[in-house]
Amino acid sequence: MEYYPTGTLFTLREFAQEQRWMIAGIMEWDMKPRAEGVIPPDAKIAVLDNTTFVIDGHYWGIPKGVPQNEVDVILDLMKFMRRVDQQVLTWKAFIGPSIKAATFDKAPADIRDLVKEHWRPEYDQIGPAKKYKMAPQLDVKELTYAMDRWDREIGAQQIKKQ
Repeated sequence: MEYYPTGTLFTLREFAQEQRWMIAGIMEWDMKPRAEGVIPPDAKIAVLDNTTFVIDGHYWGIPKGVPQNEVDVILDLMKFMRRVDQQVLTWKAFIGPSIKAATFDKAPADIRDLVKEHWRPEYDQIGPAKKYKMAPQLDVKELTYAMDRWDREIGAQQIKKQ
C-alpha cells in the first residue's frame, strides 16, 4: 500500500470509489456504510481464520475542573442515556448497547429490520463456543500505547509529505 488513509471517512470513500479493492474493518464499518449507501450493498467480507473480535468499550469522561452544577447535568444525561429505552436505539448505529438489558428484541421494529437487512451470517459465528473468539479491549494505558505505536510505525505519521 502506498499510504495508509488517515481515518474512517477516507478509507470508506476510497473503497466506495474503487480506489481500494480491500480494506480492514470492523462490523460497524461494514453494516452502517452499506445501510447508508456509502459503499456498495454487495460488498463482501472475509474473516481470517483464528480471528478474535475485540469488543471495544463505551466510555464517558468528565474533565477535571468542570463546575459541580455542570457535572450534575452531565451525570443526569449519562443516567438518561443508560436507560434501556435509550440504549436499544444504539442498534441503529450498528454498535449496540453498553448494557445487557438492552437486548436486540427490545429495539424498535424499524431498527431491528435495518440491522437484520445488513447483518451477515459470519457475525453469527462470533462468541463463546463459536468459530470466532471475543476479547475485551485493552486497558487505557495499553490502548493508548498501541494507538500511538500504530500512528508512529504504520498509520498517519507515515504519510509522505508532498
